[in-house]
Amino acid sequence: MNIWVRILMTLVRSIFQPKIAPTGLLKTHMIVGPTEADLRFVGNARYMLFMEVGRLELMLRTGIFRHARNHRWTPLVVSQTIRYVRPLRRFQRFTLMTRLVAWDEKWFFIEHKIMREGQIAAFGAAKCCFRGPDGVVPPAAAFAALGVSAAPGPLPRYATLWTESEADLRQAMDEET
Repeated sequence: MNIWVRILMTLVRSIFQPKIAPTGLLKTHMIVGPTEADLRFVGNARYMLFMEVGRLELMLRTGIFRHARNHRWTPLVVSQTIRYVRPLRRFQRFTLMTRLVAWDEKWFFIEHKIMREGQIAAFGAAKCCFRGPDGVVPPAAAFAALGVSAAPGPLPRYATLWTESEADLRQAMDEET
Protein backbone atom coordinates (compact mmCIF):
# COMPACT_ATOMS: atom_id res chain seq x y z
CA MET A 1 0.00 0.00 0.00
CA ASN A 2 1.33 3.40 -0.88
CA ILE A 3 2.41 5.48 2.12
CA TRP A 4 0.25 8.39 0.91
CA VAL A 5 -2.79 6.13 0.99
CA ARG A 6 -1.95 5.17 4.59
CA ILE A 7 -1.55 8.84 5.53
CA LEU A 8 -4.86 9.76 3.89
CA MET A 9 -6.59 6.85 5.64
CA THR A 10 -5.09 8.01 8.96
CA LEU A 11 -6.31 11.58 8.43
CA VAL A 12 -9.84 10.41 7.63
CA ARG A 13 -9.95 7.79 10.41
CA SER A 14 -8.78 10.33 13.00
CA ILE A 15 -11.76 12.57 12.27
CA PHE A 16 -14.14 9.85 13.42
CA GLN A 17 -12.13 8.50 16.36
CA PRO A 18 -12.29 9.95 19.88
CA LYS A 19 -9.52 12.17 21.19
CA ILE A 20 -6.96 10.57 23.47
CA ALA A 21 -4.79 11.93 26.28
CA PRO A 22 -1.21 12.86 25.32
CA THR A 23 0.09 9.82 27.19
CA GLY A 24 -2.76 7.54 26.15
CA LEU A 25 -2.19 4.27 24.33
CA LEU A 26 -3.13 4.39 20.67
CA LYS A 27 -4.00 1.09 18.97
CA THR A 28 -4.16 1.10 15.18
CA HIS A 29 -5.25 -2.04 13.36
CA MET A 30 -3.58 -2.49 9.99
CA ILE A 31 -2.99 -5.06 7.29
CA VAL A 32 0.15 -5.44 5.22
CA GLY A 33 -0.64 -4.27 1.70
CA PRO A 34 0.21 -6.18 -1.45
CA THR A 35 3.20 -3.95 -2.27
CA GLU A 36 4.56 -3.59 1.27
CA ALA A 37 6.48 -6.87 1.36
CA ASP A 38 9.55 -8.02 -0.50
CA LEU A 39 9.63 -11.57 -1.80
CA ARG A 40 8.40 -12.99 1.50
CA PHE A 41 8.47 -10.40 4.28
CA VAL A 42 7.93 -6.74 5.02
CA GLY A 43 11.19 -4.83 4.55
CA ASN A 44 12.90 -3.06 7.44
CA ALA A 45 12.13 0.45 6.20
CA ARG A 46 8.39 -0.27 5.98
CA TYR A 47 8.22 -0.87 9.75
CA MET A 48 9.54 2.67 10.22
CA LEU A 49 6.81 3.98 7.90
CA PHE A 50 4.14 2.15 9.91
CA MET A 51 5.52 3.83 13.03
CA GLU A 52 5.51 7.22 11.29
CA VAL A 53 1.80 6.73 10.59
CA GLY A 54 1.32 5.90 14.28
CA ARG A 55 2.99 9.15 15.34
CA LEU A 56 0.83 11.10 12.88
CA GLU A 57 -2.32 9.53 14.30
CA LEU A 58 -1.10 10.24 17.84
CA MET A 59 -0.64 13.93 16.96
CA LEU A 60 -4.06 14.08 15.31
CA ARG A 61 -5.93 12.28 18.09
CA THR A 62 -4.32 14.26 20.93
CA GLY A 63 -5.00 17.56 19.15
CA ILE A 64 -1.37 18.71 19.06
CA PHE A 65 -1.33 18.54 15.25
CA ARG A 66 -3.70 21.53 15.02
CA HIS A 67 -1.62 23.56 17.50
CA ALA A 68 1.59 22.65 15.67
CA ARG A 69 0.12 23.79 12.37
CA ASN A 70 -1.17 27.05 13.87
CA HIS A 71 2.20 27.84 15.50
CA ARG A 72 4.25 26.65 12.50
CA TRP A 73 5.87 23.86 14.51
CA THR A 74 7.35 21.04 12.47
CA PRO A 75 7.39 17.59 14.07
CA LEU A 76 10.83 15.99 13.78
CA VAL A 77 12.23 12.59 14.56
CA VAL A 78 15.73 13.22 15.85
CA SER A 79 16.66 9.56 16.11
CA GLN A 80 14.96 6.22 16.29
CA THR A 81 15.75 2.64 17.02
CA ILE A 82 13.94 -0.57 16.27
CA ARG A 83 14.19 -4.21 17.27
CA TYR A 84 12.76 -6.75 14.84
CA VAL A 85 11.41 -9.88 16.51
CA ARG A 86 9.06 -11.65 14.07
CA PRO A 87 8.43 -11.00 10.39
CA LEU A 88 5.25 -9.64 8.89
CA ARG A 89 4.00 -11.11 5.63
CA ARG A 90 1.88 -9.72 2.82
CA PHE A 91 -1.83 -9.45 3.78
CA GLN A 92 -1.10 -10.20 7.45
CA ARG A 93 -3.12 -8.27 10.05
CA PHE A 94 -1.27 -6.51 12.85
CA THR A 95 -1.81 -3.89 15.52
CA LEU A 96 0.46 -0.88 15.93
CA MET A 97 0.53 0.37 19.51
CA THR A 98 1.89 3.90 19.93
CA ARG A 99 2.33 5.96 23.07
CA LEU A 100 4.28 8.85 24.47
CA VAL A 101 6.25 7.28 27.33
CA ALA A 102 8.47 10.11 28.55
CA TRP A 103 9.85 13.57 27.87
CA ASP A 104 12.47 15.86 29.25
CA GLU A 105 13.13 19.58 28.77
CA LYS A 106 13.70 19.12 25.02
CA TRP A 107 12.66 15.69 23.71
CA PHE A 108 9.63 13.44 23.52
CA PHE A 109 10.18 9.66 23.64
CA ILE A 110 7.56 7.64 21.79
CA GLU A 111 7.32 3.85 21.84
CA HIS A 112 5.84 1.66 19.13
CA LYS A 113 4.94 -2.01 19.32
CA ILE A 114 3.90 -3.91 16.26
CA MET A 115 1.85 -6.87 17.43
CA ARG A 116 0.65 -9.83 15.38
CA GLU A 117 -1.27 -12.78 16.72
CA GLY A 118 -0.70 -11.56 20.29
CA GLN A 119 3.11 -11.44 19.96
CA ILE A 120 5.53 -8.59 19.39
CA ALA A 121 6.76 -8.47 15.80
CA ALA A 122 8.81 -5.29 16.30
CA PHE A 123 9.52 -2.74 19.01
CA GLY A 124 10.65 0.77 18.17
CA ALA A 125 11.33 4.02 19.93
CA ALA A 126 11.60 7.51 18.51
CA LYS A 127 13.20 10.56 20.05
CA CYS A 128 11.18 13.51 18.74
CA CYS A 129 10.64 17.23 19.04
CA PHE A 130 8.76 20.09 17.50
CA ARG A 131 10.80 22.80 15.80
CA GLY A 132 9.25 26.23 15.56
CA PRO A 133 10.37 29.53 14.06
CA ASP A 134 12.49 30.17 17.18
CA GLY A 135 14.04 26.70 17.47
CA VAL A 136 13.09 23.56 19.38
CA VAL A 137 9.76 23.86 21.17
CA PRO A 138 10.02 22.59 24.77
CA PRO A 139 7.58 19.75 25.55
CA ALA A 140 6.14 21.97 28.32
CA ALA A 141 5.00 24.44 25.63
CA ALA A 142 3.38 21.66 23.62
CA PHE A 143 1.52 20.42 26.69
CA ALA A 144 0.49 23.99 27.54
CA ALA A 145 -0.96 24.35 24.02
CA LEU A 146 -3.16 21.35 24.85
CA GLY A 147 -4.12 22.83 28.21
CA VAL A 148 -2.29 20.05 30.04
CA SER A 149 0.17 20.51 32.86
CA ALA A 150 2.81 17.81 32.66
CA ALA A 151 6.22 17.79 34.30
CA PRO A 152 8.97 15.58 32.94
CA GLY A 153 9.20 12.25 34.69
CA PRO A 154 11.91 9.66 34.84
CA LEU A 155 13.08 8.42 31.45
CA PRO A 156 13.06 4.70 30.75
CA ARG A 157 16.53 3.22 31.20
CA TYR A 158 16.92 2.64 27.47
CA ALA A 159 16.16 6.34 26.78
CA THR A 160 18.83 7.48 29.25
CA LEU A 161 21.42 5.11 27.76
CA TRP A 162 20.34 6.11 24.26
CA THR A 163 20.82 9.81 25.03
CA GLU A 164 24.26 9.13 26.52
CA SER A 165 25.22 7.03 23.50
CA GLU A 166 24.16 9.82 21.15
CA ALA A 167 26.38 12.27 23.05
CA ASP A 168 29.31 9.90 22.49
CA LEU A 169 28.38 9.62 18.81
CA ARG A 170 28.26 13.42 18.43
CA GLN A 171 31.69 13.67 20.03
CA ALA A 172 33.08 11.03 17.66
CA MET A 173 31.58 12.90 14.69
CA ASP A 174 33.19 16.16 15.84
CA GLU A 175 36.58 14.45 16.16
CA GLU A 176 36.38 13.26 12.55
CA THR A 177 35.93 16.75 11.08
